[in-house]
Amino acid sequence: MPDNYFVDTTYKAIDFSAKGFPAGDYEDCTFINCIFSGSNLRGSRFADCEFQDCDLSNAEMVDTAFQEVIFRDCKLLGVHFSSCRTFRFKVEFVNSQLNWASFEALPMKTTRFESCQLLGTDFTQADLEKAEFIGTNLEGAVFSRTNLAGADFQTADNFMIDPEENNLKQARFSAHSLAGLLGKYQLRIEGD
Repeated sequence: MPDNYFVDTTYKAIDFSAKGFPAGDYEDCTFINCIFSGSNLRGSRFADCEFQDCDLSNAEMVDTAFQEVIFRDCKLLGVHFSSCRTFRFKVEFVNSQLNWASFEALPMKTTRFESCQLLGTDFTQADLEKAEFIGTNLEGAVFSRTNLAGADFQTADNFMIDPEENNLKQARFSAHSLAGLLGKYQLRIEGD
């Protein structure tokens, strides 16, 4: 076991951006109303953990492991998840802000984004097969060579996805969002 091993611990209202974050192995831990903004999480592993009402904006994620981690009501602006470990990478986001985050080339099958803001978020070459974007704002999000097979965009808003550049096999969309797939063709789609 690593020197810093923490299990089944709850952390409340701690400002790790001021005092520094103790790198380690965290299992079944809960972080509530904690500030990690700009903190260095390098090399830490989070397994079966939950972050609630936390600010992780611009946190350093190099070689960080997220395995079965849920973020609820969190602020994750500019976070480069693309520098995380890919082994068993599994996350879920609920009512969180992920503007300008990067998930480039990450394995993210079945990832759930519910009621999130993903403005300008980069999904280039990510594997989002069967991912769910429920009530999520994707304005300016980048999808390039992204696997979106079976993904659910039925209640997502403001996305622009090029069907010729991304795998959309069996992805689900609502009729009102077709403009997000046809934008590059400059068509005028009018409702009744």
